[in-house]
Amino acid sequence: MKKIMLALAVAVLAVAANAASFKWTAANIYGADGAKYTGEVTLMAYAVGGTAADAFVATTFTPTSAGAVSKEFTSDAFVTGTSYNFFFTATQTIDGKDYVFTSAEKQNIVAQATSSSAVGFGNQATASQAAGAWAVADVPEPTSGLLMLVGLAGLALRRRRA
Repeated sequence: MKKIMLALAVAVLAVAANAASFKWTAANIYGADGAKYTGEVTLMAYAVGGTAADAFVATTFTPTSAGAVSKEFTSDAFVTGTSYNFFFTATQTIDGKDYVFTSAEKQNIVAQATSSSAVGFGNQATASQAAGAWAVADVPEPTSGLLMLVGLAGLALRRRRA
């Protein structure tokens, strides 16, 4: 029993040692319709040396009515001392079309365990700010994906029985 408790304590300390704190801000995020954006914003991160395709969700947050985002968070997904690149994304549906905004990246932010690292995206003054722009994106509807999975499962079962 003592060995199990010791192993559990070591595991908890290892996870706690990797946790890092970040504070991120973006001011005046404008939506694709030109109004200040108030939908959910997702902060994405990936380790330096990787690509944006490797990015994972660091945290999500809903802006204030003024379109500003400011949040401090701690996550076990970050390894203390490792550098990360950050960008944020937002999705807005207007007249049945999904618009996706991806900000410019903030690069080489070092994860620190003892204090918060700041990730500031500044003032996104308009919907077409140079930091990024809204673009129409085809977001697949979940029902289509589910139907494709059912079809593939049917094919797999058919081959197995034949």
